[in-house]
Amino acid sequence: MSRDPGRETSPIDSGKGKPLTRYGKLLLKAAVTALLIWLVFRKVDFRETASIFRESRPVWLFAALAVYFCSLLLSNIRSLAFLKDAGIRMGYWEGFRLYLLGGVYNIVLPGGIGGDGYKILALNRSTGTPYRKIFTAFLLERVSGLWAIGFWLVAMGFFVPLPFIGPWQFATAFLAGTVAYRIVLHRFFSDNASDFVMKHLLSIGVQALVMGGVSCLLLSQGVWKGQLPYLFSFQSSTILSVLNLGLSGLGVREFAMSYASDVLKTSASLSVFVASSFWLLSLVAVLPGLYILYRGDSRSKPAGDSTSK
Repeated sequence: MSRDPGRETSPIDSGKGKPLTRYGKLLLKAAVTALLIWLVFRKVDFRETASIFRESRPVWLFAALAVYFCSLLLSNIRSLAFLKDAGIRMGYWEGFRLYLLGGVYNIVLPGGIGGDGYKILALNRSTGTPYRKIFTAFLLERVSGLWAIGFWLVAMGFFVPLPFIGPWQFATAFLAGTVAYRIVLHRFFSDNASDFVMKHLLSIGVQALVMGGVSCLLLSQGVWKGQLPYLFSFQSSTILSVLNLGLSGLGVREFAMSYASDVLKTSASLSVFVASSFWLLSLVAVLPGLYILYRGDSRSKPAGDSTSK
């Protein structure tokens, strides 16, 4: 599709032609990653953590990968639902190819536009949908994911002792936040407010599968009981990882989970194993996107139609 010279300029495009800025961001992220990993191994015995990795049961690691990949499949359904509100309709596998490519770009461009930026550019160029509408769709998808994390944290909070807040206080705060979130969504994002319950049930399902993958990682170490504090720690660390502080998220979960171990009375070394293994799982899960990128498969370019709303 030819580009309209009068079309709005993407904030992503504005970074082009500024290699020093891009390299500066990359160096900053690398520095943050190195700092976080250094802080982790000041607290955690490296040899003990390495021993945990060596003792992992492969069958549960493969199970973790399979369950996590299922979470990506469900997440794609959610993504398509949010894109539909932006006027973009895509086939399931067409959307999943784009999803995997986004994951690859998160790896190969950690200091640049990243996966979401790539998907926004690709969808704009193939459908003509304004950048703002696509960006809003992905932003609200992220918000729904954060809401689902909050849902599971509240649910687990009734079984995991929290030193700073009681479970009912936590649940009340979450309920009040949900009401405010719904009001803001309908007030300022009415075009994206359809199928609220369905989208957020999908987000709950995505996070349930993610926790299923983490549970398999714990089972690879023979941890059958006492998993909830680790799952609570993991989901809490995910909120921090959304800030995209380091290179592709490396170091962020490790830092958060290792330091949360003092509060939740978990093993810091096992927490680092869970966080690092999950990072590796997420890396392996998007490897098919490298194949799509290598082939230059035209089917990986979204061809969904854009309709006005």
